[in-house]
Amino acid sequence: MRTFAIVLFILSIFIAYSAPIFYEAYVEHTVLKASRHIASDLIWARRLSIRTGKNYGVKFIKGENPGYFIFFENPSKVIKSVRLKDINSHVKFYNAFDDKGVALVDNTFTFIGQGRSEQQTVPGQDSIFLINDSDESRGLTDRVVRVYIDRDNNNIKLLRVTEKTDAGDYIFSAI
Repeated sequence: MRTFAIVLFILSIFIAYSAPIFYEAYVEHTVLKASRHIASDLIWARRLSIRTGKNYGVKFIKGENPGYFIFFENPSKVIKSVRLKDINSHVKFYNAFDDKGVALVDNTFTFIGQGRSEQQTVPGQDSIFLINDSDESRGLTDRVVRVYIDRDNNNIKLLRVTEKTDAGDYIFSAI
């Protein structure tokens, strides 16, 4: 009986110490999973454009029911629709880096025939920012993930905040 109590005591200390670590890993995983899902769908739209030589794009929806849809030729021809809460109910677009959480012209990114991106009309309009709602409520930004569309070579990259400058700017690095 005494051995059992000692084992139980040691186990409870281990659990008390490790539970926050596991929780933080889970929170980080939710944002990474959502960003990978979005990146995968952007890559899929690009591949469809390359394969068919037609225009395919992704339009992001903000507001009460955030998400996005993939379309063929124009946004009225939806071929796939995704709600962020279906990926993970705790992930949302993060709007501290801009006023929308989606920094794309008209919240849309289109691959015009052969997988090339449409002409960029506004510099810096190339990213989707995601955050876990518990991080946002606690003011944490070190796990913000940026889905970046490199318009020079049409690659989709996942970036994470790695540091904050003295001026308050965020520096992102590849995941």
